Amino acid sequence: MWSPLGTGVSHIVWTMTVYDGLLIVGGSFLSASGVTVNGIGAWDGSDWSALGSGMNGTVVTLTVFEDKLIAGGTFTAAGGVSANHIAAWDGTNWAPLGS
Repeated sequence: MWSPLGTGVSHIVWTMTVYDGLLIVGGSFLSASGVTVNGIGAWDGSDWSALGSGMNGTVVTLTVFEDKLIAGGTFTAAGGVSANHIAAWDGTNWAPLGS
């Protein structure tokens, strides 16, 4: 049986993965169940949360590599840090991958 994840997200979901026991969803949305997430949100089974301040563009792909969540997309900043279309989340902060 299908069930909603809260009230859902405000626009399009492009990608999903599991990181640190959470369902991570990326796309071109700004909020999830009323929580501001800016393109990337985490679902813990009952509530949505943000990963830092999110992205300034769309997240189109997600994967996990060396215990970090890697996001790729049209964004140029992740969590307020300059990141040219690819960034890593360590569970607390976003960082760019290379230049």
